[in-house]
Amino acid sequence: MIDSINIDAITKEVTYTKVEAALGFEIPIEIDYDAEVNRLIRQKYTVSQEFSVLRQKEEKPEEFAEYNDYCETCKMQVKEIIESHS
Repeated sequence: MIDSINIDAITKEVTYTKVEAALGFEIPIEIDYDAEVNRLIRQKYTVSQEFSVLRQKEEKPEEFAEYNDYCETCKMQVKEIIESHS
């Protein structure tokens, strides 16, 4: 099976589908962990917003906690995707 990655241009939602390989053998797909985590983080935070949250983590701990939780969620999502395609 060949894995297909589809990205909705409007919602930026990513879906992964398996398609039967016409040649009768599997072709593995490589997912760049760092790039995929970064892509997910950028869906919510620009680089400038991210730096701002990091600079002010002591002054705005709730905002930092929300950002950090989001980043951890992104990391878990990508790990699950990679594990499911291994």
